[in-house]
Amino acid sequence: MRNTSALAGSLAPRLALLALAAAAAATAVPLLAQPPEGGPGRGPGGPGGMDPVQMIMRADLNGDGKVTREEYVKSQFDRLDHNKDGVIDSKDFAEMQPDMAERMKDRVMRADANGDGKVTPDEYAAAAGRMFDRFDTDHDGVITKEEAEAAVAKMRAGQ
Repeated sequence: MRNTSALAGSLAPRLALLALAAAAAATAVPLLAQPPEGGPGRGPGGPGGMDPVQMIMRADLNGDGKVTREEYVKSQFDRLDHNKDGVIDSKDFAEMQPDMAERMKDRVMRADANGDGKVTPDEYAAAAGRMFDRFDTDHDGVITKEEAEAAVAKMRAGQ
């Protein structure tokens, strides 16, 4: 008989990281300056969404075709900090669409290491950095489109 609590415990960190990446990706959609391909609400990731690979590659702030850890963390944090006060907190979720805010708040706030109700850039960097490592499959410090595609496919397959 399998020990289900041990199995659940081993999956918890992976699920938390995937939830954080999903939170960052899904939250960024309404903040994009241009509507996703296919028109408003009809992006390639489905209604109202954008493909996760595109979301990752939008973090390429200098346009060199690679996403560094710093670019990834800054891009994701900036998209979540809606009011630009330097922290992610309940005020940022209040500015989101209500259905999205409910789904995202618990996921993102898991990065609040000291429990003060605010996710600082350093707290977010620690959590997002772990997700960056999952996408940077060759561990060279950058994510390419090919790495992003492979990592997303692997996560979707539950690996």
